[in-house]
Amino acid sequence: PQPPAAGAHPLAIVDPTAEVHLEAHLGPFVVVGPGCVVAAGAILFAGVYLGARVHIGAHSQLLPGARVLDDCTLGARVYVGANAVIGGLGFGLDAEGRVPQLGAVTVGDGAWIGALCCVDRGTLTDTVVEAGAQLDNLVQVGHNARVGAGAILCGQVGLAGGAVVGAGAVLGGQAGVAGHRTVGARARVAAQSGVTRDLPEGGTFSGHPAEPNRLRLRRLALLRRLADRSPP
Repeated sequence: PQPPAAGAHPLAIVDPTAEVHLEAHLGPFVVVGPGCVVAAGAILFAGVYLGARVHIGAHSQLLPGARVLDDCTLGARVYVGANAVIGGLGFGLDAEGRVPQLGAVTVGDGAWIGALCCVDRGTLTDTVVEAGAQLDNLVQVGHNARVGAGAILCGQVGLAGGAVVGAGAVLGGQAGVAGHRTVGARARVAAQSGVTRDLPEGGTFSGHPAEPNRLRLRRLALLRRLADRSPP
Protein backbone atom coordinates (compact mmCIF):
# COMPACT_ATOMS: atom_id res chain seq x y z
CA PRO A 1 0.00 0.00 0.00
CA GLN A 2 1.03 3.55 -0.65
CA PRO A 3 2.11 5.49 2.45
CA PRO A 4 -0.15 8.36 3.50
CA ALA A 5 0.77 11.87 2.42
CA ALA A 6 3.16 13.88 4.56
CA GLY A 7 1.73 16.47 6.90
CA ALA A 8 -0.32 16.74 10.06
CA HIS A 9 -4.08 16.26 10.15
CA PRO A 10 -5.97 19.31 11.48
CA LEU A 11 -7.13 17.23 14.44
CA ALA A 12 -3.59 16.24 15.46
CA ILE A 13 -2.28 17.88 18.65
CA VAL A 14 1.41 18.81 18.58
CA ASP A 15 3.12 20.52 21.50
CA PRO A 16 4.90 23.71 20.35
CA THR A 17 8.22 22.42 21.71
CA ALA A 18 8.08 19.23 19.61
CA GLU A 19 10.06 18.85 16.37
CA VAL A 20 8.04 17.11 13.66
CA HIS A 21 9.67 16.78 10.25
CA LEU A 22 7.64 18.15 7.35
CA GLU A 23 7.84 14.75 5.63
CA ALA A 24 6.27 12.91 8.57
CA HIS A 25 2.58 11.95 8.61
CA LEU A 26 0.35 12.61 11.63
CA GLY A 27 -3.18 11.23 11.44
CA PRO A 28 -6.28 12.50 13.24
CA PHE A 29 -6.21 12.60 17.04
CA VAL A 30 -2.47 11.98 17.21
CA VAL A 31 -0.91 13.56 20.31
CA VAL A 32 2.76 14.58 20.26
CA GLY A 33 4.04 15.67 23.67
CA PRO A 34 6.61 18.28 24.68
CA GLY A 35 10.17 17.85 23.49
CA CYS A 36 9.36 15.03 21.08
CA VAL A 37 11.26 14.47 17.84
CA VAL A 38 9.52 12.82 14.87
CA ALA A 39 11.88 12.19 11.96
CA ALA A 40 11.33 12.30 8.21
CA GLY A 41 9.05 9.67 6.75
CA ALA A 42 7.64 8.57 10.09
CA ILE A 43 3.97 7.61 9.98
CA LEU A 44 1.75 8.06 13.04
CA PHE A 45 -1.71 6.73 12.34
CA ALA A 46 -4.89 7.90 14.05
CA GLY A 47 -4.90 7.98 17.83
CA VAL A 48 -1.18 7.48 18.39
CA TYR A 49 0.08 9.03 21.64
CA LEU A 50 3.65 10.20 22.28
CA GLY A 51 4.57 11.31 25.78
CA ALA A 52 7.27 13.83 26.63
CA ARG A 53 10.71 13.71 24.99
CA VAL A 54 9.96 10.72 22.78
CA HIS A 55 12.15 10.17 19.69
CA ILE A 56 10.67 8.46 16.63
CA GLY A 57 13.20 7.52 13.96
CA ALA A 58 12.93 7.96 10.22
CA HIS A 59 10.35 5.89 8.35
CA SER A 60 8.99 4.25 11.49
CA GLN A 61 5.31 3.33 11.54
CA LEU A 62 3.02 3.49 14.56
CA LEU A 63 -0.38 1.97 13.95
CA PRO A 64 -3.65 3.30 15.43
CA GLY A 65 -3.76 3.58 19.19
CA ALA A 66 -0.08 2.84 19.82
CA ARG A 67 1.38 4.59 22.89
CA VAL A 68 5.02 5.53 23.38
CA LEU A 69 5.47 7.06 26.81
CA ASP A 70 7.94 9.57 28.25
CA ASP A 71 11.63 9.48 27.24
CA CYS A 72 11.44 6.38 25.04
CA THR A 73 13.44 6.16 21.82
CA LEU A 74 12.54 4.30 18.63
CA GLY A 75 15.13 3.93 15.89
CA ALA A 76 14.58 4.07 12.15
CA ARG A 77 12.10 1.78 10.35
CA VAL A 78 10.53 0.53 13.56
CA TYR A 79 7.03 -0.94 13.30
CA VAL A 80 4.68 -0.66 16.29
CA GLY A 81 1.34 -2.46 16.04
CA ALA A 82 -2.08 -1.18 17.04
CA ASN A 83 -2.60 -0.49 20.75
CA ALA A 84 0.91 -1.53 21.75
CA VAL A 85 2.33 0.26 24.81
CA ILE A 86 6.02 1.11 24.97
CA GLY A 87 7.30 2.58 28.22
CA GLY A 88 4.58 1.59 30.68
CA LEU A 89 5.56 1.25 34.32
CA GLY A 90 7.55 -1.87 35.18
CA PHE A 91 6.06 -4.22 37.75
CA GLY A 92 8.46 -3.46 40.59
CA LEU A 93 7.34 -4.04 44.18
CA ASP A 94 9.04 -4.02 47.56
CA ALA A 95 7.89 -4.05 51.19
CA GLU A 96 6.83 -0.41 50.95
CA GLY A 97 4.88 -0.76 47.74
CA ARG A 98 5.67 0.12 44.14
CA VAL A 99 9.28 0.89 43.18
CA PRO A 100 9.75 4.04 41.04
CA GLN A 101 10.57 3.21 37.43
CA LEU A 102 13.11 5.82 36.32
CA GLY A 103 14.44 4.24 33.13
CA ALA A 104 12.88 4.24 29.67
CA VAL A 105 12.77 1.97 26.59
CA THR A 106 15.18 1.94 23.64
CA VAL A 107 14.14 0.19 20.42
CA GLY A 108 16.74 -0.40 17.70
CA ASP A 109 16.46 0.12 13.96
CA GLY A 110 14.16 -2.18 12.05
CA ALA A 111 12.53 -3.80 15.07
CA TRP A 112 8.95 -5.05 14.82
CA ILE A 113 6.61 -4.79 17.82
CA GLY A 114 3.22 -6.37 17.21
CA ALA A 115 -0.27 -5.35 18.26
CA LEU A 116 -1.07 -5.21 21.97
CA CYS A 117 2.54 -5.77 23.03
CA CYS A 118 3.74 -4.21 26.28
CA VAL A 119 7.39 -3.20 26.67
CA ASP A 120 7.87 -1.86 30.20
CA ARG A 121 10.29 0.92 31.06
CA GLY A 122 13.37 0.10 33.14
CA THR A 123 13.76 0.72 36.85
CA LEU A 124 17.08 2.61 36.66
CA THR A 125 18.41 1.84 33.16
CA ASP A 126 16.51 1.27 29.92
CA THR A 127 14.68 -1.80 28.71
CA VAL A 128 16.21 -2.58 25.30
CA VAL A 129 14.84 -4.15 22.12
CA GLU A 130 17.79 -4.37 19.76
CA ALA A 131 17.86 -3.85 16.00
CA GLY A 132 15.82 -6.23 13.89
CA ALA A 133 14.14 -8.02 16.79
CA GLN A 134 10.66 -9.34 15.99
CA LEU A 135 7.90 -9.37 18.61
CA ASP A 136 4.65 -11.05 17.65
CA ASN A 137 1.31 -9.82 19.00
CA LEU A 138 0.60 -9.95 22.76
CA VAL A 139 4.22 -10.17 23.90
CA GLN A 140 5.19 -8.89 27.36
CA VAL A 141 8.71 -7.54 27.93
CA GLY A 142 9.35 -6.73 31.58
CA HIS A 143 11.43 -3.91 33.05
CA ASN A 144 15.15 -3.93 32.22
CA ALA A 145 14.80 -6.95 29.93
CA ARG A 146 16.92 -7.08 26.77
CA VAL A 147 15.87 -8.62 23.48
CA GLY A 148 18.88 -9.24 21.26
CA ALA A 149 19.30 -8.26 17.63
CA GLY A 150 17.22 -10.38 15.28
CA ALA A 151 15.59 -12.39 18.08
CA ILE A 152 12.05 -13.68 17.47
CA LEU A 153 9.42 -13.76 20.24
CA CYS A 154 6.23 -15.49 19.15
CA GLY A 155 2.72 -14.70 20.42
CA GLN A 156 2.14 -14.45 24.18
CA VAL A 157 5.80 -14.84 25.12
CA GLY A 158 6.56 -13.26 28.48
CA LEU A 159 9.90 -11.94 29.73
CA ALA A 160 10.16 -11.13 33.43
CA GLY A 161 12.21 -8.20 34.66
CA GLY A 162 15.88 -8.34 33.79
CA ALA A 163 15.57 -11.32 31.44
CA VAL A 164 17.95 -11.44 28.49
CA VAL A 165 17.27 -13.04 25.10
CA GLY A 166 20.40 -13.32 22.99
CA ALA A 167 20.80 -12.29 19.37
CA GLY A 168 18.98 -14.54 16.91
CA ALA A 169 17.24 -16.61 19.58
CA VAL A 170 13.70 -17.88 18.92
CA LEU A 171 11.04 -18.31 21.62
CA GLY A 172 7.91 -20.24 20.64
CA GLY A 173 4.42 -19.08 21.56
CA GLN A 174 3.57 -18.74 25.27
CA ALA A 175 7.15 -19.48 26.36
CA GLY A 176 8.22 -17.63 29.50
CA VAL A 177 11.59 -16.50 30.84
CA ALA A 178 12.02 -15.96 34.58
CA GLY A 179 13.55 -12.81 35.99
CA HIS A 180 17.28 -12.26 35.33
CA ARG A 181 17.61 -15.50 33.35
CA THR A 182 19.46 -15.55 30.01
CA VAL A 183 18.58 -17.34 26.78
CA GLY A 184 21.78 -17.63 24.78
CA ALA A 185 22.26 -16.37 21.25
CA ARG A 186 20.63 -18.48 18.52
CA ALA A 187 18.98 -20.76 21.09
CA ARG A 188 15.53 -22.13 20.31
CA VAL A 189 12.89 -22.52 23.03
CA ALA A 190 9.79 -24.57 22.26
CA ALA A 191 6.26 -23.23 22.72
CA GLN A 192 4.92 -23.11 26.30
CA SER A 193 8.35 -23.82 27.80
CA GLY A 194 9.43 -22.22 31.06
CA VAL A 195 12.99 -20.91 31.30
CA THR A 196 14.02 -20.95 34.97
CA ARG A 197 17.81 -21.10 34.51
CA ASP A 198 20.30 -19.74 32.01
CA LEU A 199 20.33 -21.54 28.65
CA PRO A 200 23.52 -21.75 26.55
CA GLU A 201 23.92 -20.52 23.02
CA GLY A 202 22.68 -22.43 20.01
CA GLY A 203 20.74 -25.23 21.73
CA THR A 204 17.14 -26.40 21.39
CA PHE A 205 15.15 -26.52 24.63
CA SER A 206 11.65 -27.49 25.72
CA GLY A 207 9.54 -28.25 28.77
CA HIS A 208 9.08 -26.74 32.19
CA PRO A 209 11.67 -26.23 33.46
CA ALA A 210 13.23 -25.92 30.03
CA GLU A 211 15.95 -28.48 29.32
CA PRO A 212 17.69 -29.80 26.19
CA ASN A 213 14.97 -31.04 23.89
CA ARG A 214 16.63 -34.38 23.09
CA LEU A 215 16.98 -35.16 26.81
CA ARG A 216 13.35 -34.30 27.46
CA LEU A 217 12.16 -36.53 24.62
CA ARG A 218 14.22 -39.45 26.01
CA ARG A 219 12.64 -38.98 29.43
CA LEU A 220 9.15 -38.92 27.95
CA ALA A 221 9.87 -42.14 26.05
CA LEU A 222 11.09 -43.85 29.26
CA LEU A 223 7.96 -42.78 31.13
CA ARG A 224 5.76 -44.25 28.42
CA ARG A 225 7.63 -47.55 28.61
CA LEU A 226 7.26 -47.64 32.39
CA ALA A 227 3.53 -47.06 32.03
CA ASP A 228 3.27 -49.90 29.49
CA ARG A 229 5.07 -52.30 31.83
CA SER A 230 3.18 -51.43 35.01
CA PRO A 231 0.49 -53.88 36.18
CA PRO A 232 -3.12 -52.92 35.49
